[in-house]
Amino acid sequence: KWLTYGPLLGIMAIDLFCAKTQLFYDPVDYGQYVDPADSRIYVIVDEAYLAEAYEDGVVVKPEMISYSARQTVPLSASAATDIKLNSRYTGSYTSKYVWFIVAMTFIAGFVA
Repeated sequence: KWLTYGPLLGIMAIDLFCAKTQLFYDPVDYGQYVDPADSRIYVIVDEAYLAEAYEDGVVVKPEMISYSARQTVPLSASAATDIKLNSRYTGSYTSKYVWFIVAMTFIAGFVA
């Protein structure tokens, strides 16, 4: 029985790690910022600019990774290379936690 379900439980653990990443996602951690008008995400691609804001992959100057810092008039050459995604970020944790609880309930029901 466990020979069959053991790998499945391992895959479920990997899925939980993925869920944790999605649950605690913050655009600033990934060199991204949000347009306050339409909640769409911009990706900063200027590596020199990112090197100033991050140290060893950890943001040390979060004020540099924001809409107000990047989308100024006139637009800087660095900000002109930013890519606007179709994805939106609302920052709402309520729905994320509700679905996480639902998923945990299904997992508990499967294991029991």
